[in-house]
Amino acid sequence: TAEAAPAPEEPAPVPGEEEQGTSIIVSPPSGQVGSLVIVEGTGFEPNQGITMTIDDLELETTMATLLTTDETGDFPAVAATIPDIEPGDYEISVTDDSGNSAVTAFTVEGVVEAPEEPAPVPGEEEPSETAVASITSTPNVGPPGSEVTVDGTGFGAGENITFAFDGNSLDVSVTADDLGSFSATAMIPVDASSGDHEISASDISGNTATATFTVEAI
Repeated sequence: TAEAAPAPEEPAPVPGEEEQGTSIIVSPPSGQVGSLVIVEGTGFEPNQGITMTIDDLELETTMATLLTTDETGDFPAVAATIPDIEPGDYEISVTDDSGNSAVTAFTVEGVVEAPEEPAPVPGEEEPSETAVASITSTPNVGPPGSEVTVDGTGFGAGENITFAFDGNSLDVSVTADDLGSFSATAMIPVDASSGDHEISASDISGNTATATFTVEAI
């Protein structure tokens, strides 16, 4: 007796495609909770309502009306929101009212949290932001020989402050307080020419600031 020929093997199913020919595409294939994904499908029953789920939770879409297939059984790309589920590998499933369905893999990514700052070491002060040295001159305009008050902040605490007028030392110095601030009185050189000039203040740590003083013509 002749042996019956073996039946041909059925092709392996394509991910996202069921036996009846339904197929869905989800883009991107991974995302965090609350992210939007684009879902589109083909091969479903024409003019049917469509339901999309992940882990048995229905996906909410941005469409104001019920999602349905067209006359060819396809439905256009639609945005859906990933619900609040644990990170991991899942399947997104799309089913029409006649029970035709298709699935495809989707990975829910975890939220990457910023590393915690190390706890301060007992007895160790936290570093403070470095202040920027600055000065103001009051007044900032006057004739040669004018007396001006120079106020400064952001210098080294307890450090000696020296002054200059256009790079030439002025005969005045002062010590900054515990906050790096000071107030000093200086005299504009009697031979200063009319126009804009630069008053500068510096401490021994290298902090320097400048202010403009305008000498008026006599």
